[in-house]
Amino acid sequence: MRNLDTKDPAQPQDRVSVASITKSMIAGAVPKLVDQGLIGIEDPVNNVLESFQSTLRPPGPITVRQLLNHTSGMPDVADSEFAQVPPKQVANTRFTIQRGLELTATLSWEAKNVGRHSYSSSNYLALGQLIEKLRDRPVADLLKEDIFGPLRLGHTSLSEPDRAAADNIHAYIVVLGERIDVTQPEVLWARPKAASSPRRRTSTPSTGTFSAADSSPQHRLRYRHPT
Repeated sequence: MRNLDTKDPAQPQDRVSVASITKSMIAGAVPKLVDQGLIGIEDPVNNVLESFQSTLRPPGPITVRQLLNHTSGMPDVADSEFAQVPPKQVANTRFTIQRGLELTATLSWEAKNVGRHSYSSSNYLALGQLIEKLRDRPVADLLKEDIFGPLRLGHTSLSEPDRAAADNIHAYIVVLGERIDVTQPEVLWARPKAASSPRRRTSTPSTGTFSAADSSPQHRLRYRHPT
């Protein structure tokens, strides 16, 4: 069912979070930066992203490749103090990509970890910021143009949160007997204050994509068991 309160039946076109599969979509969008001559895969991002100069202060040069393959040594925002607050607060807190990197900056980024593989969603927050910086457009729009559109993923998007949308399949956790709706948790999204330009509205490029089972009927993969 879509919703434990309404008991509405789920439909194939309903949308669910595809979580960190979003990272593979961002990884697919990064080569376009290289193809357009905007940055090289082995180029450091330190002098490109203001967040690397004013907030994160990495222990050395960090390349695009290192962000892509989780060898930058950057700590994971999921390990920050924010992740330790009550789950209901986490699920209802909205912050920007920059805020996610600021929380990452509260953790120790040690030189000895640079070059070692360590999975960190913060790498993809930085990559999303890089894409927006170099192409001067919201990453949600760019994914629609570069990934979702060409693949005809008609029910897939990195979009504004709308927990009440009729086509959401709701997700829940239970904490101390309380059921908490974590459908499209605000923490996964970014939206500046109303005074900011709508052009800069963004969504988190590490876990924020939502898709439907029938998003791309023209491109369903058929699997044949080897015999």
